[in-house]
Amino acid sequence: MLQRRNAVTEIAAVIALLMASTAASKASYSTKSGILPWVDVDTPAKAQTYTSSRGQTWNLTMSDEFNMAGRSFEAGESHLWTAVEKPDGVNSALEFYSTNRTSTECDDDDNCYFYIESDIDETNITVWNDYISPPGYEDVSFYYCSGMVQGWNKFCIQGGLAVVRCQLPGATSEASGNPDIANSSISARAASIDYYPTWPGIWVFGNLGRSIFTGSTARIWSFSFNECNETVFDSQNQRISACDDNPGSGMNPNQGRGAPEIDILEGGGTEISSSMQVGPGMPDDFRMLADAESSYCFYSYDCTTEGANNPDVPTEYYQSLRGHKSWYQGLRYGANNLCDVEAEEIQTFAQINASLTAGITENACTTDLCPASFDVNADLGYKDQSSTHWGINSNGTCFPKMNAYTGAYLCNAGNNASACTDSGGSTIELYQDDDNLVVEVSGMAFCDSDDDCTIAPRGASSVRTGSCVDRRCECSSHSWTGPRCTETASVTEDDDQYGPPMYTTILVAAATVAATLGTILYSTAQAKRNSERRLKDVMRIENGKHATSTASVDGADTRPEKTAYSTNFV
Repeated sequence: MLQRRNAVTEIAAVIALLMASTAASKASYSTKSGILPWVDVDTPAKAQTYTSSRGQTWNLTMSDEFNMAGRSFEAGESHLWTAVEKPDGVNSALEFYSTNRTSTECDDDDNCYFYIESDIDETNITVWNDYISPPGYEDVSFYYCSGMVQGWNKFCIQGGLAVVRCQLPGATSEASGNPDIANSSISARAASIDYYPTWPGIWVFGNLGRSIFTGSTARIWSFSFNECNETVFDSQNQRISACDDNPGSGMNPNQGRGAPEIDILEGGGTEISSSMQVGPGMPDDFRMLADAESSYCFYSYDCTTEGANNPDVPTEYYQSLRGHKSWYQGLRYGANNLCDVEAEEIQTFAQINASLTAGITENACTTDLCPASFDVNADLGYKDQSSTHWGINSNGTCFPKMNAYTGAYLCNAGNNASACTDSGGSTIELYQDDDNLVVEVSGMAFCDSDDDCTIAPRGASSVRTGSCVDRRCECSSHSWTGPRCTETASVTEDDDQYGPPMYTTILVAAATVAATLGTILYSTAQAKRNSERRLKDVMRIENGKHATSTASVDGADTRPEKTAYSTNFV
């Protein structure tokens, strides 16, 4: 019994350790090596922290060095990225995205990189379009093939700094005739947009929508609005509204949500764009006036309609119409001093401040009249306690210009409101389709040793939750997930995982321990009862030897014949 009791203690200790590790749904633990779950092991030490211009220290939380050649980004092949197999049905795009257009490779100097390949490749497909009347199938042609990788539903960032090193595409061979080839200076400005015909983008997007899956983005993009005020905004135009008592899908009642967009970098050559797209934005009487003839003239500031090139320009014209300032107030713009100086772009604060004070009478901004950003409502104060002013191009280097682009008004199919933007033949799916199934990924982070793929020991106990196989983390069981197998799995009925959920495993383990304890207690009690019965039998036998028997044959005492009966329980 002592041996059996010790065995029960050891089993209970193991179960208690597992329960402490797994009782919390999707609990996350540190790795044994100390590396963070989403950080690449090849990221150098100098990139692990960043000190801002204001002295704040920020810690690295996610990185991908792309240091392995031939990577696949098909669904399930990466912990960070998923390539899509899908036509781009938004923005009147002309390309089809394919998974075989994305991969990684290394040059002769072992510099490795991720790449997207684009080429002329006409694709004709039939799609269902809810936005035509009546809804139905239609044939659509796409004339280029390219690639898109998404981090949707994998790593989510709520704020911070994104650092990307990239080379944008362009016609740069000798045969192309690109004049930029002759100029080897890394600070030279591109001479012509004609040699950079594509529009690549690096951007972040709210996780409630999945890019180009328009069923997920309708009335979700690009909302960031949490107020129930029908006078200000019609709540039915926001799918997850603060006016909704029961939004479903486990979301909080009366909490407005959406998927804003931040474009870190778009374009190429002479035109590079960075932007934020958020809805519902501002009321119409704070927006820039629209041109009567062209929807695109404001990009080049040559609209003929008065007031259609820049908000609050001309000054007096806007003031007479509205009686208040337009657009945002106090935005800050700074120079990119890494590019060559253009003498004609040099400004002084005194010159621009005098122009704004007098009021602008021209129909569009110029470098002599407006801040370098062409935003007449921008902050022109001192920058970081220096003698340099925000918004003033005092060096004549590259400077960002504002673009008062008004985002499209996306509506559900069947909405005929005049403000609705034509969808351009977008297909309607939610977050996946037959060619882009959502695949859960466990492990797959890059590693140097098993310690990069398992949880740190807790006290004297150690559990191996994953191992490093061919430089990628591989989880030891479906109970552990996360890039480095350091998160407990939270399995629902819809999860594509095998084996019981963690809570079921815990309950079964607890039941096993209880059953084992019950069996031992029952066996102990039964043995005690048998011992008492044997003692009584012996006493009866001894008493029978001295007693005078008067019983008949049928009533004869047969108990002495059972003296060995209790041995069946040994």
